Amino acid sequence: MNSPSHDHQDPARDQRDTPANHHITPNQTTSPTNPRSAATDNVNVYDHDELWSRKHGTTGFNAQLICLLDGQAVYISDPLPGRTHDAKAFTTTPVAEIVEKSGGGIADKGYQGCDVITPRKTPPGGELSKGDKANNTAISRLRASVERLIAHFKSWRILHTDYRRPYDTYRDAYDATRGLFFFSITWGFE
Repeated sequence: MNSPSHDHQDPARDQRDTPANHHITPNQTTSPTNPRSAATDNVNVYDHDELWSRKHGTTGFNAQLICLLDGQAVYISDPLPGRTHDAKAFTTTPVAEIVEKSGGGIADKGYQGCDVITPRKTPPGGELSKGDKANNTAISRLRASVERLIAHFKSWRILHTDYRRPYDTYRDAYDATRGLFFFSITWGFE
């Protein structure tokens, strides 16, 4: 989808089209669900073990988000069960294929082993060298764009507060929100 002013060349677009900006940054976020869903639902999310995220200590759904280094949103996945690990989500969604076709990606430690650039983990009982620390800092700076995208996406109330509607309506609400999010950033309605 083109922006409304597609008649003229955007100088910022030329800068974004450099090969360095074709690298992308995937990341995962969790949208919380209320343990007690709506009274009409008669379904308790505690009955859905797949929604429990030990990492976040809550129930919810995960989503994979991808952006270019300049922060332009590229892809937001369908909702995944809350307990889905970053690496598993990377391979079970189109994210791995998108990263492969883009020329590479930069991700956090949860994606180690997924053929993307990730920070080094501190060895057990050890310490990172100054070079590794500097490298981790550089990777974190590059990943800042996807963290801003996550914050922007989750600024939509339905994604950062407990979802209190019936459990089986989450997917429809999420799809509508994701569509409106892309519409708003594409056409500048924010």
